[in-house]
Amino acid sequence: MAKASVTGAPRASQPSDLVSLLHFHTGPLGAGPTGWCFLVAAALPLLIGRAERHAWAVRGWTLALLSFGAAWASQRGTFPLALPPVDVLLVPAAAGLALAAAMGVSAFEVDLPGYRFGWRQIASGLAAAAVAVGIVPALGASGNGRWSMPAGDHGRALGFIDAENDAASFRVLWIGDPDALPLAGWELDDGLAYATTDAGLPTVENLLVGSDDGRTGLLGDALDLARRGQTARLGRLLGPMGIRYIVVPERLAPAPFATEVLPVPEALFSTLEAQLDLEPLDVPAGLTVFRNEAFLPLRAAAPAAVGVPTEGGIAAALALDLSTTPAVLSHEDGHLRWSGPVEADTTVLLSAAHADGWKLTVDGAPVRSVKPFGWATGFEIVEGGQATLAFHTPTLRYGVLGLQALGWLVVVEILVRQRRSRRSAPPSDEVA
Repeated sequence: MAKASVTGAPRASQPSDLVSLLHFHTGPLGAGPTGWCFLVAAALPLLIGRAERHAWAVRGWTLALLSFGAAWASQRGTFPLALPPVDVLLVPAAAGLALAAAMGVSAFEVDLPGYRFGWRQIASGLAAAAVAVGIVPALGASGNGRWSMPAGDHGRALGFIDAENDAASFRVLWIGDPDALPLAGWELDDGLAYATTDAGLPTVENLLVGSDDGRTGLLGDALDLARRGQTARLGRLLGPMGIRYIVVPERLAPAPFATEVLPVPEALFSTLEAQLDLEPLDVPAGLTVFRNEAFLPLRAAAPAAVGVPTEGGIAAALALDLSTTPAVLSHEDGHLRWSGPVEADTTVLLSAAHADGWKLTVDGAPVRSVKPFGWATGFEIVEGGQATLAFHTPTLRYGVLGLQALGWLVVVEILVRQRRSRRSAPPSDEVA
């Protein structure tokens, strides 16, 4: 069974110790002594700041420490839930330190003149020098606008996937070293992860994923069956999930943009090449792509004579050849809403986990839902006609969202009132 940990950050984004996290060494920047410079600058208001400047500096450091702690716990696998990549978890830390450093500038101007000459002035000079030194690597990396990222990617080599992903629609399964995947995913094994995209190549929406608990983990189960040699038809197992292509990247970008190879176990290639329904494609070095000849469109209509089972799990698909099943409901009417004609005596199959929110109507009449393979969503069509498939969000969800919004409004109101009361209070700064 696949593990529910999120992976998929660049290689340098996988620091193994707290020290790397504290100076933001999650990429090409942050290495060496210069990585500590911004911590030095952010510490200044804790030493010389007064009143609100000191208070806001403490808040900034509190936010930073919580962020560092979450990133460290994520690296150690402490959290039972899936978390974003470490780079994302460190964003609040950067914001907190920036807030503290800003308070240091204000304290330098307002508070420092009230102190006698001594170590505080020396600390201020060191903080200013730390900022000047720490910004040098960032300025160097920003010169070409790429921030040390590769100048090219695999988009051109995989452009045929986007071109083919028409109204029939399909998913792409990505497998490889977590650091080589261009999106976040789920851990399959040590040094091996998998992820999916619903609309061809990855976009910014694929940088965050949820847990693989439930139906998402079926992908990992199918891969485990093939890796253990228990099936030579992985394509049929993945077909009901809409998997059309399997992509195994071994570089962050094609040569010459990236030369580091992030290999996957040879056993994985042997497993994929041994499958009877996966066709290897000719692509540039650094990529391995297989086309699933047994894939099922995300929205398809199987004749009733096929006898799609309603139990048995992923293994139930092994006995069925659904490769010629046509796509239906190709017209997208909105978010999670499609329409189109359907024929009588067919079963509409949707490659999504079964949920009561999915509703299908034919000429305005509701259709009874079924549970193909024991996990998917399906509808048995008796009489054909114009059909509409949509997901209806439960009313309770909107009520919960409304309560959440109301709660945030109350919090904002409390903060505004506190700020007004502080402004009306007499100044409390005293010169030491």
